Amino acid sequence: MSRDHPTESTEPQPPAPGRLIRLPGTLALVGLQRSAWLDLVRKRKAPQPVKIGRATLWVESEVQAFIGERIRESRGVQR
Repeated sequence: MSRDHPTESTEPQPPAPGRLIRLPGTLALVGLQRSAWLDLVRKRKAPQPVKIGRATLWVESEVQAFIGERIRESRGVQR
């Protein structure tokens, strides 16, 4: 294995534009329990899911933006 092309990166990767993630991955990112997250989704206070067939997915960049906004709100930072 060469140093120029590692097979596994130790650096966190930015979310890919348009990458879709399932509920367990979404919950891991936001740090909420299933019922709390789905309640926010129902109240339209969280990103809305994308349905593909029977799968329910979230756009990772939208979830990351949601997290960023919660951080800014908690620190009193105005946009």
